Amino acid sequence: MKMVKLYPYNGSIRAHIKHGGKFYVISDDGYGTMIFKADKNGLIVDWFEVGGWNGLMIGEILASPQAFEDFWTKSVQDKKDK
Repeated sequence: MKMVKLYPYNGSIRAHIKHGGKFYVISDDGYGTMIFKADKNGLIVDWFEVGGWNGLMIGEILASPQAFEDFWTKSVQDKKDK
């Protein structure tokens, strides 16, 4: 995972990231985080949530590459199981 940009957006915090050759935006609204597909400029291209975590803030998820991988794997697996 490579963080491209971290920025405030309408009362939330967003991180534009590149992971597995694709771009995503992680949005933190203060209650949890959501992951959306994005383009290379950080614009969300699909509002279908591809992952997310209730009760976890963006700082916890991006604390380290290993933390991100752990959260990413669990979030994506949770979405596939539902």
